[in-house]
Amino acid sequence: MLDILEDFCRIRDYGYCRIDGSTPYEEREAAIEGYNAPGSDKFVFLLSTRAGASAALPVLRRRGQGCGRACGAVRSQLRQ
Repeated sequence: MLDILEDFCRIRDYGYCRIDGSTPYEEREAAIEGYNAPGSDKFVFLLSTRAGASAALPVLRRRGQGCGRACGAVRSQLRQ
């Protein structure tokens, strides 16, 4: 499913970050920091449940939507 969404982002020329079960820890941190960086061009964050997050479906989060505690919870899940 994430592959299809990633292809869609590429076709539409949307900036995105992706974390799945095969993403090493260092790249996960870099993706999170890059997405949240001021002035980031990332439009969507693709996150697989296989990355260790406690979501039922891949998470699609558009820039500008509130994150708050949800992102902190995902970040703590990814560090485990």
